[in-house]
Amino acid sequence: MLNITLFAQKNGFQIDDEVYFGGDLLDVVTDMTPTDDGGFLCIGYTESYGTGFYGHSDLWLVKIDSVGNKLWDKTYGQADSLDRAYSIKPTDDNNFIIVGERLEDIIYRNGWEAIIMKIDPEGNEIWEKKYGGGTDEADMFRHIETTNDGGFIMCGASRSYGAQFIDAWMFKIDENGNEEWNKIFGEEGYEVFKQVYQTSDGGFIAAGFTNSDFGAGDYDYYVVKTDAEGNEEWTKTYGNEFSNRAYYLMPTENGNYLLTGSYRTGNSNNDVYDMHNIEFTEEDGTIIWEQTYPDTTNMEPYYAIKSTDGGYIFACGSGFAKKNKVYQTDLSFIKIDQNHNIVAKITTGGGASETPNTVYSFGNNKYIVGGYTMSYGAGSGDAWFVTLTDLTAPSIVNEIKNCNIKIYPNPSNGIFTINMKTFEKQYKMSITDITGRIIYSSLFKTEKILKKQIDLSNQKKGLYFLKINTENQTFTEKIIVR
Repeated sequence: MLNITLFAQKNGFQIDDEVYFGGDLLDVVTDMTPTDDGGFLCIGYTESYGTGFYGHSDLWLVKIDSVGNKLWDKTYGQADSLDRAYSIKPTDDNNFIIVGERLEDIIYRNGWEAIIMKIDPEGNEIWEKKYGGGTDEADMFRHIETTNDGGFIMCGASRSYGAQFIDAWMFKIDENGNEEWNKIFGEEGYEVFKQVYQTSDGGFIAAGFTNSDFGAGDYDYYVVKTDAEGNEEWTKTYGNEFSNRAYYLMPTENGNYLLTGSYRTGNSNNDVYDMHNIEFTEEDGTIIWEQTYPDTTNMEPYYAIKSTDGGYIFACGSGFAKKNKVYQTDLSFIKIDQNHNIVAKITTGGGASETPNTVYSFGNNKYIVGGYTMSYGAGSGDAWFVTLTDLTAPSIVNEIKNCNIKIYPNPSNGIFTINMKTFEKQYKMSITDITGRIIYSSLFKTEKILKKQIDLSNQKKGLYFLKINTENQTFTEKIIVR
């Protein structure tokens, strides 16, 4: 394990730390979620540890501190299988749920199914379930979210079900992992869903890409809105006549959705693709705005997150020819402002490839990126974490410390009391979820002692961030709804 404090600055970002660790083979981080101690639980897959070896990976769980130093890890799998995890979320009972894929017998390609595993905070398995055709046809879950009824919604791709080649897949389970329904979407070609979310009307929306004939080109952005039972309400494709692939979908603060991907400008090997963003409505997929960024040539945005000052930040795989004209990728971190213009960009990497898979915001304009590197470390790929500071966002002046602010109970069932001795006349209070979406905002004047009750009982269980701003000071705190 290596930790480097870099303090490199370029074009609006400062790289603070870079950490990588792993064994002799391929070790990849695909997603992470914050823990109560300020660190993260990360998931992915490893060939270096457990029963894994070249081409036979184990599911990998890693506990890290706030900058990426490994504290402990666990593996799940068996010698003749392939196990990979792609998404992790906290559950209502203070545990975690993981989704991915498992090929039971990699030699004979038998039993390739989607998997779900529930674990406790120490990584001990509570239960595990598999879903799919159970044959050599591939089924996988790429993303999971909690739902308002205490269950979960997943999405990915299936080759076992549906009438065509590979179809996009949406799957609903209860809190114990029991199937409630599953639905297939697509036509004659290849469809995959990358992300899925519950909508304001209790239905679901998922996005990815398709190369079936109902789109405009070789590949197109693909969005499906369903009702609460997974029945299709509307479908949209976005793109030109060439190849366009959407990689990340996220809800916006105004009730719409942001979809980001790569947009090819031609169909020959000499043509390039650029980062391309669309904001569309939940109601019917109508485009609110869209923009292509020529300054992002050959960048694929794998993850998006709301910036602390109201814009968006994208973690991209930035591809170009490196040594011996071999095509490799670096990490590019790009920020757009509220007018959708690029205001900051930085690229970092070594002589081989780096791939970002997940990003988390600490607040205070700081971010951590997780993925893997092939340029550094001991093996063909090591887990890789980069922490950065956004220098373009307004800095927080005089962060409040020891200011007699108490929040109780915390965690709670959604009812929180905020008690503090006041020192200024006016405050702005906001609460955001882990995606940066504002779920509560209030401006109020105070007396000498402020006692205010906040009701989040109608929100999903999980981690939230409380922020109290005055003219010159800011107080931030994590709160947990259970």
